[in-house]
Amino acid sequence: MPITNSTYTIDDYPQADGRRWVRETHTDHNGKTYNAEYLAPDDWPYETTLAARAANIGRDIDDRERAELEAANYELPVSKYQYALRMTMPERIAARTLAKTDPIAEDALDLLRIVEAVTVSDPLVEQSLQYLASQGVIEPERIQEILNG
Repeated sequence: MPITNSTYTIDDYPQADGRRWVRETHTDHNGKTYNAEYLAPDDWPYETTLAARAANIGRDIDDRERAELEAANYELPVSKYQYALRMTMPERIAARTLAKTDPIAEDALDLLRIVEAVTVSDPLVEQSLQYLASQGVIEPERIQEILNG
């Protein structure tokens, strides 16, 4: 289950009917938080409610991640850092230098900056490498080496 931490707080001030606000915070394996609020009487099973909600959120996250992997043909993306290390330092420097004056290279690097991780089978990744090769930044035979890691 991808929920790594769950906590709750109970409001100090009861409502007119005696119930109090309960606020839950659940943190997943990526550091994202999920919040829930509800009114409950003093004898409410807070821990049970907390655990059940954490389990439900965890199942939802697992289902979403499973669907994302299936959509990507079960290919795990690599981190931007891992992908960058597939290129040599001179190749990385040449790509950044080219991007300062070439809008196509600039766009390719911008796309890498905004994604959370790189799906190497994405056609835009190979197209970007082909463009860098056409501009002399990388050798054409390096394209498959970079894609294959």
